[in-house]
Amino acid sequence: MRNQKIDFFRGLALIMIFIDHVYNNRLGGYTLRGYGVADAAEIFFFSSGFVSGIVYTKIINRTGFAKSQLKATLRSVQIYIFHVITFLLLVGITVLLKDFDAVETVVQFRNLSDAIYDETYKGLYIFTLGYQPFLFSILPTYVLISIATPAFIILLRKSSWLLFSLSFLLYAFVQIYPAFNITQAPYNSPWVFNPFAYQFLFVIGILFSQAKDLWTNSVLIKTETFIVAILLLLLVFVFHKFIPFLAKHFQLMTDYPYLHGLPFTAKRNEEPLRIIHFLILMYTVVFSVRFLGLKYPGLITKIKKSGQPIIHCGQNSIYIFSLGLLLSYLFGYVISYFGNGVLVWIPVNITGIILILLAANSLASGKIATSKQIN
Repeated sequence: MRNQKIDFFRGLALIMIFIDHVYNNRLGGYTLRGYGVADAAEIFFFSSGFVSGIVYTKIINRTGFAKSQLKATLRSVQIYIFHVITFLLLVGITVLLKDFDAVETVVQFRNLSDAIYDETYKGLYIFTLGYQPFLFSILPTYVLISIATPAFIILLRKSSWLLFSLSFLLYAFVQIYPAFNITQAPYNSPWVFNPFAYQFLFVIGILFSQAKDLWTNSVLIKTETFIVAILLLLLVFVFHKFIPFLAKHFQLMTDYPYLHGLPFTAKRNEEPLRIIHFLILMYTVVFSVRFLGLKYPGLITKIKKSGQPIIHCGQNSIYIFSLGLLLSYLFGYVISYFGNGVLVWIPVNITGIILILLAANSLASGKIATSKQIN
């Protein structure tokens, strides 16, 4: 059975990805990325690794490596197809709307112009994963990592430390030689999400999926450890976000050396402080859920029931990601046309989130109906 807590947080990440990527969206400053280093991308890759660890461990135990690899390859093909179809739909809609100046503003800003205006059809490189306009950079990385999942599980079965060590060595190599990446042809620019770096976060998710006794560890469940984690999160917020905010808007502490953010936080190669911040954040959330579950068991049950639409988002991640990607562009056109005043950005976000939740519920209902027919 799937872990619904993980699906809930992956669903939240997908909603945040939609909010974060709507052009000029004022609500984007209040999602996870507004309070520290890590953002929804870390949740997406970690939770995907967690779910894959559970699913492919069972498949390999039941059917062996070859059939597991076939399933992983078919899954990667499915992700690739969604990636291409979503892009083609977006291009078709945008071409119909391209005479609006507001649409052209977003197209230029989001690096989509080669697909809309370029007569040499550079946008066709989407089929090779070589053309990655804004928001079309996560799934290519996910495609490659998904193919490697059965190999990760085989290493895990030999030794969790072997899997961790090999994954970490590759990650460390990327940090030392950041140019080690895949190139987008014909642009000669590196992939936005370096798969050789993000595989480490995915592998951490796999390892956590197998660590059943982790949260009974006496050190981890101490209140003192939780307080330290909260203080670390506050430190990151102050030095990465709050001091630069004071310097920009109030001309205070302008001699602070990291006005553009802390070092070792670049997203392309998933630099170390991003992973550390995410892991601390994850610990505080898990501790809080565990504490509330012990103290107020009825509350967790209510949250689980009311959060079913979000859980359904996480359970249908590729469908919901693709829909959210399309909506983020379309609602970006709306904000570009009408401005980002309160009467625009609030209805835009509410409408987008409702559409995503309705789609997730519809997908879940369809699966339940199909299952009943089969049975």
